[in-house]
Amino acid sequence: MSASLFGNRSSFKILALLALLILLLPSMSGASAPKAAPPAPPAPPGSPAPAAAPDPPEPLEELLPPQGWLGVVLSDEGTEGVTVTGVKEGSPAEKAGIKEGDRILELDGRKVERPRDIRGAMRDLEPGDTVQIRSGGTPRRRR
Repeated sequence: MSASLFGNRSSFKILALLALLILLLPSMSGASAPKAAPPAPPAPPGSPAPAAAPDPPEPLEELLPPQGWLGVVLSDEGTEGVTVTGVKEGSPAEKAGIKEGDRILELDGRKVERPRDIRGAMRDLEPGDTVQIRSGGTPRRRR
């Protein structure tokens, strides 16, 4: 008798699913997000003060060991060395006279073929260390 009421079995399944969804979904008239818990009451007099918020974490620069840096943006386009495509203002590279468009061929006597060659060499240095850069065949001291 129920089969004739709903026509066929697939219609019955669809109606059953819709009824289930209606029961599971909150009603539209009064549904809202769960309310936040009310604030805690003030501490009674004489009780210890709540702990202060922890200090913010130290900046990453202070957590890492110091290392040397040039302050350049590099590109490995070209056939020999790497090209300086940018120089950070106030950097050791700017102070040493390195300019955008310069090609770095060697760093401390080691041939430079890719930017990672310079980054790897700089990791082994400390701020203030001096390196020798050969650019365009003319050795120059860099600090």
